[in-house]
Amino acid sequence: MKKLATISVLLLISIFVLSGCGAQAPTQSNNQAPVEINYEDGTYRGAFLDGGEMQVNVQFTLEDNVVT
Repeated sequence: MKKLATISVLLLISIFVLSGCGAQAPTQSNNQAPVEINYEDGTYRGAFLDGGEMQVNVQFTLEDNVVT
């Protein structure tokens, strides 16, 4: 049960991180326009290993700042 909870938390964190890929940076305090962040297109991978039995892998493709 503990493993399922840990995996669920990691997947939720991954969703939050991935959903920010097309976001704009916050505006500066001196009212400057926001800076658009552009990420390089490609396939991105990440992994979590605890040195034991648990392993979580995440992979996604980014095209024009959109996760596909």
